Formats: sequence, C-alpha cells, structure tokens
Amino acid sequence: MVSYGGGANSTALLIGLHQHRIPVDLILFADTGAEHPHTYAYLEVMDSWLKDHGMPPITRVYKTTRDGKRLTLEDECLDEATSSIDTHTEILVQKGIEALLSGRTSFVIAHRLSTIQNADRIFVIDQGGILEQGSPAELMKKKGAYYDLYMAQFAGLE
Repeated sequence: MVSYGGGANSTALLIGLHQHRIPVDLILFADTGAEHPHTYAYLEVMDSWLKDHGMPPITRVYKTTRDGKRLTLEDECLDEATSSIDTHTEILVQKGIEALLSGRTSFVIAHRLSTIQNADRIFVIDQGGILEQGSPAELMKKKGAYYDLYMAQFAGLE
C-alpha cells in the first residue's frame, strides 16, 4: 500500500517501486476536496501511466458524513486517520492498521508516532531530506529528531 500525495515525491516513489519491481497492491490518495486543480488533472495522467506499467490505479478516498455528504478539508481535518479521534478509538484503528499491513511492504506517512511504533524502519524527513533513519529503538538511542518528536508527543504519558 502506498499513500500518494499527487506531487513530485509521491510520483518518484511510485516510479522507483516500478523500476525496482516492487509490487504495489494499493495506491491511496486522500482527497481533501481542497487540492489545486492541477493536482486532479495530474491524477488522471498518473493513472494512465500506472495502467500502462501494470500497476493498480489510484484509489481516491475522502471523508463523508453518515448521510453521504462529502466533507472537505475545511469541514474536517484529514491530516491522518487518527487526527480527530479519542485515545480508545485510536487504539482500535491502530490494531486494524496493523492487521491490514501485516506481511506487506508499506510506506506510511504519519504525523502521530503511534501510527509507526511497530515499523521495521523509520525515515525522519524534514524540508525534503532524510534527517535520520532506523528502527524506533535505534532512533531513540540517537536522541536526534525522532527522539525530540517522541518526547514532545509522549512525555509524561508513560
């Protein structure tokens, strides 16, 4: 599963996966309803490229109300699946994500570190560059950027 943002980095990731013959089961685009018009036009171009190269199409996901009304970014914060839920629900969502990703190679972009606590390898990215990488335990030992983020999110909770 790959989270696709519609930009150059996401496109490069998909092309790299194709070039290295790494299979992709699912490509998700979180459609906030507030994207630039060129992003939507580019999705069609990218879908065509994916089809031509034997990859799955981009699946657009968006949030709706119970009555089916589509919510835009202005209506609801869609930074991540766990951005606006209580701790108990977040735990249930995390268990579901773990089951979904089990046995698969996945690229996850996360704002909450709880989303990636069981990752084999984490890349801490800032301003388009990789600051550090490693397992959660390795990154905590380094006491670098990941450590600082972790302490900011979890200090006093353990």
